[in-house]
Amino acid sequence: MKSADAVLIFVKNLQIRGYSTDTCRSYVRVLEVFCAFLEEIGVQEVEVVDLEILRAYVAKLVDSKVKRVTIRHKISVLKAFFTFLFQNDYISKNPTARIKYPKIEKTLPHILSIEQINKILDFASRSAEYERCNNLKSYSYSSTLQNYALVELLYSSGLRISETLGLTAGDLDFEQNQLCVTGKGNKSRVVPFNNAARRVLLELVEQRCGSSWLFVSGKGTRLQPRGAYRAIVKLAKSAGVDGVHPHSFRHTMATHMIDNSADIRIVQEILGHASITTTQKYIHVSSKKLQAIYSQAFWRA
Repeated sequence: MKSADAVLIFVKNLQIRGYSTDTCRSYVRVLEVFCAFLEEIGVQEVEVVDLEILRAYVAKLVDSKVKRVTIRHKISVLKAFFTFLFQNDYISKNPTARIKYPKIEKTLPHILSIEQINKILDFASRSAEYERCNNLKSYSYSSTLQNYALVELLYSSGLRISETLGLTAGDLDFEQNQLCVTGKGNKSRVVPFNNAARRVLLELVEQRCGSSWLFVSGKGTRLQPRGAYRAIVKLAKSAGVDGVHPHSFRHTMATHMIDNSADIRIVQEILGHASITTTQKYIHVSSKKLQAIYSQAFWRA
């Protein structure tokens, strides 16, 4: 079977199993790059792929300075791909059975301070207010308002960027200040948001009469993660804060909640983590902060 045909069959199976559109696209991107590598070395049939070919592919990624966490993701996709082909008798052996993941150093997530968060949100709010008061062209105001709503919602709810961009007006409950979101594994959960997010979201919804999506591109279609990333980076830099990406707000919201004595189980539920272990990394961040405060305040530290 040709590698491209195998990818189509695999992705169709993911869709049948209820995988999200974003997940399917992510898998396709990884597999397309792998198929291009196979073409480079003259391999067309997936049956021919063996452990040595996979190791050569990983070695190429390493030589290209691809981050280890990205390589792990690519290997994970390849494992799922070839396991599916093997279990459904498209290939006679699974070449990924013995491939190993590269080790990665455990790093603590990048957390923004309350001062940095306030600088970003205040700048976004003032920008939207300025364009509203000066009657600037509707698209410019709508774009600025959307950026403000995006960062306010990301911080107050701790949503993943893919979850946020999949929201529609119908997912928001303004009476209860909460929303219903579909996360990883196609699982739905209810997430609260604060009054600041409520105010700007109400205004944004009023402008979305022609679109089913809450966050849209200049063409009126659903805003994609890359477009959201660019908007957030630009907004944060304009506010004087560097090193910000969409996930920064999720990390920061979780850490700030734990810093203020929130139950870790509640934080886990809000974030949609399947395992409490994933949520516990934010305790480590808070512990590091606690140690710094202790060292500074206690004379015998």
